[in-house]
Amino acid sequence: MNLQESQQNGLCTICGHQGNFTLGNERSLRESYACPNCRFTLRWRDQASVIIDEFGRGQALSIDDLVSKNLLQQVAIYEPALRGPFVQRLRGLKNYTRSYFRPDEPLGTESSDGVRNEDLTQLTFDEDSFDLIISSDVMEHLPNIELAFAETLRVLRPGGVHVFTIPNDFPFPDRTEPRAKIVNGQVTFIKPARYHNSGDGTKCLVYTDYGADISDMLRSLGGRLAVVRRSIAHNPSYTNATFVLRKIVSAGARRPVSHLGQSPALKHQPQNPDPAFAKSGVNEISSQAPELECPICQGTEFEAFNGRDNARCTKCRGVERNRLMWMTLDRLGGFQPGKRILHLAPELGLARKLTELSGEAYQGADLDVERYKSKFIKMRKLDLCTDLGEIPDASYDMILHSHVLEHVPCNVETVLREMDRILAPGGIHFLSVPIRGEKTVEDLSPDLTDAERLARFGQEDHMRIFGSADLQPLLTKVWGPGDHLIEPIQLFKRDDLRRAVIPTVAWQGISGHSIFHYQKGARPPAEAFSQPKQEKKAPAPKSAAQSSAAAVIKAAPFVSMVRTERDGAESVYPAEDVPPVLMPSSAWASSDATNHGPIFLGTNTRPFCWRWIATATGAARSYNAC
Repeated sequence: MNLQESQQNGLCTICGHQGNFTLGNERSLRESYACPNCRFTLRWRDQASVIIDEFGRGQALSIDDLVSKNLLQQVAIYEPALRGPFVQRLRGLKNYTRSYFRPDEPLGTESSDGVRNEDLTQLTFDEDSFDLIISSDVMEHLPNIELAFAETLRVLRPGGVHVFTIPNDFPFPDRTEPRAKIVNGQVTFIKPARYHNSGDGTKCLVYTDYGADISDMLRSLGGRLAVVRRSIAHNPSYTNATFVLRKIVSAGARRPVSHLGQSPALKHQPQNPDPAFAKSGVNEISSQAPELECPICQGTEFEAFNGRDNARCTKCRGVERNRLMWMTLDRLGGFQPGKRILHLAPELGLARKLTELSGEAYQGADLDVERYKSKFIKMRKLDLCTDLGEIPDASYDMILHSHVLEHVPCNVETVLREMDRILAPGGIHFLSVPIRGEKTVEDLSPDLTDAERLARFGQEDHMRIFGSADLQPLLTKVWGPGDHLIEPIQLFKRDDLRRAVIPTVAWQGISGHSIFHYQKGARPPAEAFSQPKQEKKAPAPKSAAQSSAAAVIKAAPFVSMVRTERDGAESVYPAEDVPPVLMPSSAWASSDATNHGPIFLGTNTRPFCWRWIATATGAARSYNAC
């Protein structure tokens, strides 16, 4: 090997170091030419160069440049990783989110170090949340790659990019092939088992060998794939590639069927108009995209409203919280005939249904009766600050209102107590309010201008904006102890929520879409109905994370990753966030262990492990747990 092949001069796109990069003796060329400063290799630096080109505005040469020049301050970034060069440099940014999958913990929760628990096949983020997603040698470890890519595309904003690497040599073979799949909840090996090292000290099973047809699958999901090769050395540029998946179709659009893993002849067969499943690689994918459907009116078309895509049904004009309220009433027994109902600021679709069930026992009410006048709604004028006292005790079996309490120019607790008085024993109360931040902010002063109310509370006629931390204690004071927040993810299948175009931010936790529920004299319903609605009997639980932004994908059983002890992982594929082993002759005295990924000390005869990371032994460079 000549000097030109073993050493290259260049710039590190991660830390900005300029100088010579030595090939080293790594078995994988993509893990070679480690930067003498930050120790990250071609794979990482090629990813970094793509990110710089995308977001650097021609003003940055490295990731460190991007951060120091504040070029990423307004970029929403998501990275499923524990460690690595991007985690180290980006985790201080306000719009940076990282995650790791912990199967025994609830999805969407955060650990003490700020790492979210996320499964890439069923992300808990809202649609159109991120401008950039970074994943490094992750996508080959997921049993359902269509679900995973559908989810990353769903949470990307239109035009956003998913910059990823997968450890296949380049150029690709023609077809994507499974190495393993899930059958009846168990891993079945199609090819000899292959494991790669993971960032938590274990090793992960490889499910998929990617092929060129991955581009067709991603196009069917609404993305466009580009393959970028930027390596400084000639040989690695043909065996190392960075993939750039750009979202080109908005959430909710129809997607054609993916032909991943199908033969050319099968691609041209006519599609059955009925939902049919075509074999594709490791999973199945339907020939028809999922229908969006309003649960109130069965409308199938939705429009943007107040800056939210697919927020309002074009048929009944119901928005997300109206559709979620309908689903919740249906699930928790709100649609029963003969109930005496007080419905404040009545939504048309709900009012029609409740009137059909209760007839004269249904009563709509608002301060502005003319606004809600209808041929089938019985309305009464009601000032919540002054008129509730005139209503006898136990007059209603159900009280229902959505985004009403922020308007009342008096004490909200007093209003809630009066509502509780007129609610019959066993009666149910559903409410929803706008929420922003943790603390409730209120100003009842008549001198506050419309412009000031708009700025402070979000609307000219609002008296307050509720805070997530303050609302529950308020409800507890009036309704009694218990969890009164309805968690839709506990009541409904994810597919049903997506079909009804309920944003993922509303699935769990508190938001302006959240519904709070109380049954007088009974166990809090959020506790009583805590069990999820069961799927049809299947061999194993499913990762049902189908997106309205993707084709209907039949999910594999819920096994997102197989992790085992690290012994036996292929040395050619080091851990997803571990730089290659430094040569024993390296100058360690000037090395700062806090500024880069795991580093190694030692010789071939006496290895040492730096902190929690695996060490290397012998020329084979196999990684073993410390």
